Amino acid sequence: MAKGHKIVWIASYPKSGNTWVRLFLAAYLANTEELDPNEALKGTFNDAQRPVFDKLLKLDSKELEDDVVASLRLPYLSKLAESGDKDVIIKTHVLNANWHNAAMIPPSVTRRALYIIRHPFDVCVSFARHMGLSFDDAVKSMANPSFAIGSDLQIKQPLHTWSTHASSWLGASGFERMTIRYEDMSLRPYQTFANIINFMGMGVENDKIDRALASTDFDRLQAVEKEKGFLEASDKNDQGFFRSGKIGGFDGVLSKEQMARLAKDHQDMMERFGYGADGSVF
Repeated sequence: MAKGHKIVWIASYPKSGNTWVRLFLAAYLANTEELDPNEALKGTFNDAQRPVFDKLLKLDSKELEDDVVASLRLPYLSKLAESGDKDVIIKTHVLNANWHNAAMIPPSVTRRALYIIRHPFDVCVSFARHMGLSFDDAVKSMANPSFAIGSDLQIKQPLHTWSTHASSWLGASGFERMTIRYEDMSLRPYQTFANIINFMGMGVENDKIDRALASTDFDRLQAVEKEKGFLEASDKNDQGFFRSGKIGGFDGVLSKEQMARLAKDHQDMMERFGYGADGSVF
């Protein structure tokens, strides 16, 4: 990597606030209250984008076996890191571990990583709706060590279980890392996003934070999506990408049995982050 540029990861299990963080950062850098979320995301990278993967590596990945795709991970990420005139911010949902003997998050191309975690009850509801799954199937997927996502437009992304996904990032070494809770972004937005800005090395400016928070207010993002659509919306969900976003959205949606299964499957990690088996957040 002749330029010396590396990757800054915005990492999370799906439907945990990754898009919100990236839009906030875009609004902060643009210093605007009128961010167009679609235009903002056009200038960002997602490590799973198949068209980008194929273009940079000059191949057609649709027919490749998983082990071959995994073996191409490092050269692909190296090219992404070299693609700009500074470090590149990239979204990822992958497990931070080896997959088919290849590191999914190689320290050699990584500057730092921000990991976002959210109560698994709310993740389950949002993820099920985004993927077109039943809630029972979403609960099972979140406890499946072999679970992965992908599509015609996205290369396969290994997730493992919700708990193992989190622990893989919490135990990361070889680069700077910080973990934030989705709930703190919602309940304590100014301080939480100021901490994110500081971690990113962007320099905290109070007025810019205020404008970026206004620009990425959930109601505003919902309104923009209704008017213009949203690039990351799922074709399996007609309720919109910015559907609710509230803490406790699982209430009245998940059954007691589904909640109990999630709590049993992920007890240790939930306790570590103050997530109660009744859905509460401490």
